[in-house]
Amino acid sequence: MVGDDEYVPEPCILHPEPVTEHEYIGLLDPGLQERIYGWEDGQAEADDFEDAEPPRYQTDLSTAPGWKIGGYATWETSDPYEVVCDCGTPMNPLLTIASTEWEDETMSWTPVEDRHLAEESEANTPTRVTVGRDGSLSIFACPSNPTHAHQITLQ
Repeated sequence: MVGDDEYVPEPCILHPEPVTEHEYIGLLDPGLQERIYGWEDGQAEADDFEDAEPPRYQTDLSTAPGWKIGGYATWETSDPYEVVCDCGTPMNPLLTIASTEWEDETMSWTPVEDRHLAEESEANTPTRVTVGRDGSLSIFACPSNPTHAHQITLQ
């Protein structure tokens, strides 16, 4: 409900930056998924990372967490599915509103200027908006006709 503290953002400074994302792993070609899993297994077996965890495709390289325009949708709580407009056109993510700007367990998406804050409580939630059970809400739009109704997913 509008007016609820969990849905009204705290004033904060916006620092937009372009990032490169990749599709959610469950939506990739099965052969490519296997190659990625093999690469991850090879990274885990290598001793190049000392005390750090090796990068993982899904958490470190694919879909960026946080508030974003465009990009790819995350499918953290359900199996991925195609969001389709009433006209039959596959829809694209327009806006994602997330509970956190980066994940506590990985530093890969933490902005360089915020890395010194990474260990602080709630540093990754500058807006103080909570979506669902600390998830994210994605709004999808029809690429063939912007007047068509938007659809949402909650992850």
